[in-house]
Amino acid sequence: MSRFIQRHALQKLTFLVVAILTSLVICYRYQIINQFSVLFGDDYDTVIEISILHHWKNVFFNGETWSSTQYFFPYLKTLGYNDGYFLFGILYSISQFFTKNPFISNDVTGIFLHVIGFCLFYIMCRTVFSFQFISSIFGSFIFLTSNNIWINSAHHIQILMIYFVPALIILFYISRENYISGNRKRSYLYALCCSALCAACFMTGYYILWFFVFSICILLVTIYTISCIRGNIKSAFNEKIKLYPYYFILLSSFIIFMVPFLYVYLSKARETGMHSWEETYAYLPHPYDLLHIGHWNGGVILAISVLNQLGQWGVGRDLVLRTPYHFSELLVGFPPVTLALAFWGAWAGTRYGTARYSRTIWLIFSVTNIIILLLCFKLGPLSLWQLVFHLVPGAKGLRVVSRFFLYETLPLCIALSLACDFLLQRRQYVLTTVLLLIVVCEQVNFSPVLGLSLNREQALYDSVPDKPAECKTFVVADTPPAVPDSGYDLYHGNSFAMLYSELAQIPTPMGFSTFNPPDWDFSSPYDGVPGVTDIAVRAVHYASAHNFLPGLCELSITKNTVSWRNLRSIP
Repeated sequence: MSRFIQRHALQKLTFLVVAILTSLVICYRYQIINQFSVLFGDDYDTVIEISILHHWKNVFFNGETWSSTQYFFPYLKTLGYNDGYFLFGILYSISQFFTKNPFISNDVTGIFLHVIGFCLFYIMCRTVFSFQFISSIFGSFIFLTSNNIWINSAHHIQILMIYFVPALIILFYISRENYISGNRKRSYLYALCCSALCAACFMTGYYILWFFVFSICILLVTIYTISCIRGNIKSAFNEKIKLYPYYFILLSSFIIFMVPFLYVYLSKARETGMHSWEETYAYLPHPYDLLHIGHWNGGVILAISVLNQLGQWGVGRDLVLRTPYHFSELLVGFPPVTLALAFWGAWAGTRYGTARYSRTIWLIFSVTNIIILLLCFKLGPLSLWQLVFHLVPGAKGLRVVSRFFLYETLPLCIALSLACDFLLQRRQYVLTTVLLLIVVCEQVNFSPVLGLSLNREQALYDSVPDKPAECKTFVVADTPPAVPDSGYDLYHGNSFAMLYSELAQIPTPMGFSTFNPPDWDFSSPYDGVPGVTDIAVRAVHYASAHNFLPGLCELSITKNTVSWRNLRSIP
């Protein structure tokens, strides 16, 4: 009997490992094919992300101040101008033991995050929801390969912060269950771990954790609203009162652990004023964005190919081939069969309940997520999010509200696992297999999201000669493109300066982030004449205003040469 159990456990473990490896192959298939010579992202946002990741390596191994980066010198607490990437920085630092190349380390960090996300979601399904093995594997697989997360995380790795949310749910569940069963010490230990991890997640990726906390608030409102409607508000309130010591420990410890985050980010929030409503409104999704998966999605390509074969409506395969890929922050929707199956799973939970949770719990789950979707939508000039923007603390720190749909991938995958569980319980094996295969295929996207050439970037950074001894700070004067490029205007010299400053550990006043210092003036590095830059002029004025002109140098990058010069006076 014990041998049978061991063999059965080994089979499950093997299946789990195969599922993880298969999901990694799907997510990193392009890099595997090109042998990691072209990587996720571009030399703008991705280079900025790597700069912050390398900052944490310098903190852990070279004694750099944790709250202040090498860029945006001489301002302090400059980490607060962007997401902190703290947990990612730990994984990046570990990856540096395997490869010193910062660009490869960035993708290796992503691989670490994918493995962590798969395992945590699987553990959550098994422990918190008591789903069957296959249902848990299925939900974890979709969570890893999700169409919208794959596209967005290729450009913004902080989206993968969502992979740590299951850990928060697991820790909260275990701590609460231990408190109810009378094991107070263990309960408080897990509560402290939950609070500490939540604070660390805030220091890593603000968007996802704000969405998580906000969804909890909506969940509580939903609980008490449904209790009022059903006339049992008193019992619901009394239940929470009984757990008062537990919630006190959980919340008070969370506030304490949040001190480093608040220390850095509150001052920058006051300094920058955060985002305006006009900025935020531009990134609110329309209702149809719930299905916005991009024309490079495998399901869309297949549908167009079928229509092409049938000769209907005159559309065909060249429609896809003629349309170039363009990343959009509104590319956050879900494939139709995936969405339909998730809605059915949520409905089934509300209708029948599960062994672990009653129908009311699943009703609360469903209503909470519907409310969140309705809050995010905009119809013409109208949106309920305007109330959130003005009334909820921290909401003005969010510009791309459409990313809430990326967070909603988590409850969607829970609903998918629930749907799979119901189908398996009813022994609908053929239907389950067909639906699962369709949902998996719907996640495959052929968007050309690789844009960071390893050889090009490495050659550029390797071409920089050692800085002269008198150079204590530096700016970058890059050769502008022949055709004006708005991306170049904002990013290129700044993003290069950011990463080089962290690699060489030499401060620079340049940089580019979600928010910038109040008198920052390093965008548009040329005045419209290709090859002519006035960065040196602005740098000298800036350095004079901030009293660090002695030792300021310019790193000049042209098509043929890379050289240093000391900026002793205005050129």
